[in-house]
Amino acid sequence: MKEVRRLYEASFPGNEKMPFRIILKMLDEHHKLYLITEDAQIIGFVYMYLDTVSFLYYFAVEEEFRGRGYGTRILHMLKGIGNTEKIVLDIERVTDDMTEADEAFRRLRFYERAGYARTGIRYWFFADYELIADPPGYTEEEYRKLAHQIWGNYAKFIRYQ
Repeated sequence: MKEVRRLYEASFPGNEKMPFRIILKMLDEHHKLYLITEDAQIIGFVYMYLDTVSFLYYFAVEEEFRGRGYGTRILHMLKGIGNTEKIVLDIERVTDDMTEADEAFRRLRFYERAGYARTGIRYWFFADYELIADPPGYTEEEYRKLAHQIWGNYAKFIRYQ
């Protein structure tokens, strides 16, 4: 867990992270934390809400393994877990003034290459996000339902735009 926590802390901005102890407390039949390894070496981790429509909270690959196809392979593996039919996740909102040099823009392109598509759903939940999905096609109403399943009463703090 120390290595997962280190990678988690290094991979996400402070305003996008929940305390790691909360992630561990939330683990249950739907909230899963997967450690990705190869030859006993940690490649990365995935933390997700797992159901027919699954929500990918956090996904990180160790820096030394980035650009080698691991991230895309991991995303494809997630589609086969449990009864998952669709995976949705939020990313920092990409704006028209961003270029390929912006991290948010590069992140969006990475997910698009892996089969994810923008949904047009934008919201604020402690940071500005947009939702992407694989396979494409997901509505705000579907997300509102999923957000309530995941966050319970805290979903009332989501501000859709």
